[in-house]
Amino acid sequence: MSRQTYIFGFGSLMNEESLQKTLPNKKITSWAILKGYRRAFNKAGRKKHRYLNLKPAPTAQVKGVLIRVTQDELEELKHREEGYDLVDVTGQVETKPSDDAVIYAFIAPPFSELKVSGKYLQTMLAALPLGEREQWLRETDFDGAEVDEEN
Repeated sequence: MSRQTYIFGFGSLMNEESLQKTLPNKKITSWAILKGYRRAFNKAGRKKHRYLNLKPAPTAQVKGVLIRVTQDELEELKHREEGYDLVDVTGQVETKPSDDAVIYAFIAPPFSELKVSGKYLQTMLAALPLGEREQWLRETDFDGAEVDEEN
């Protein structure tokens, strides 16, 4: 029996519309908690902005989504998430969808030279209920980055 593979989405992958640009008709499986990490805008972008990332933080946790994927879909996401490493976080996810699930997250080495795109930030916030957006922002490190409101 093969193991079920999931991606832990913590940024733009939480937004089904954004997810479906890469994997049409793909749905989020469930919400989940990843322990031992904190969100941070510290991943080098392709152009002039930083992207959201995870950084180790032993007492922190991140709320995100689980997306069940096939091997082909995982390859599509690897292409989309260029510059991130695929990291097995199975042991740090609070509630797994099944005993045989393996869960990965895309995590990149930190980088701090660029701004955060305002459009990118809005894509992630749109995936959250209005009442959770302020908390999400409080729990996310911008690592000194400014938000580029024009892009």
